[in-house]
Amino acid sequence: MGDVVSISAVGAELLRGVSAFLAVLLLASGLHKAANPRRACAAAAALAGVPPAAAALLVALAACAELAAGTAMLSGHARAAGAPVAVALWSAYTALLARAILKGRRDLDCGCSFGGARHRLGLYPLARNAVLIAAAAAVAAAEVSPRPSVAQLLPALAAFAVYGALDQVLSIPVLRRAEAR
Repeated sequence: MGDVVSISAVGAELLRGVSAFLAVLLLASGLHKAANPRRACAAAAALAGVPPAAAALLVALAACAELAAGTAMLSGHARAAGAPVAVALWSAYTALLARAILKGRRDLDCGCSFGGARHRLGLYPLARNAVLIAAAAAVAAAEVSPRPSVAQLLPALAAFAVYGALDQVLSIPVLRRAEAR
């Protein structure tokens, strides 16, 4: 019969790749907050509507949760620990973004971009977060905890680079004006 691969094996491999990408994204997000705390605190204060001291605490908690969830997903504890934390984090971020949009505060810097570019809050960050929530929920619902292999880290890093590039492309003023219409 040759090289017959079961659909479940392909699904498990895909799930490990998704888990690796989510882990890389979580780790990068946590490190991003630690590397630029002033921007992260300003974004948290604006989005959550809290004073700077409370924003600093929120940022510290979020960064620790992201780092812990990313580490758990890389170590094979995605289902039990990492993915549910990721779902909770991205759900909270989505709720804060939606609240800002509904209040007409689309010009806030959400702190979501890894680069210096800022873009108006709108459909893209909400859709992006919905995809991230769905991906993390799929990992959380897996029958086994999908531990990414070392070989899956390179594609995960490549996917992360595309993720960052898409964010930068969508910050181009012409595209921002098109979304505002």
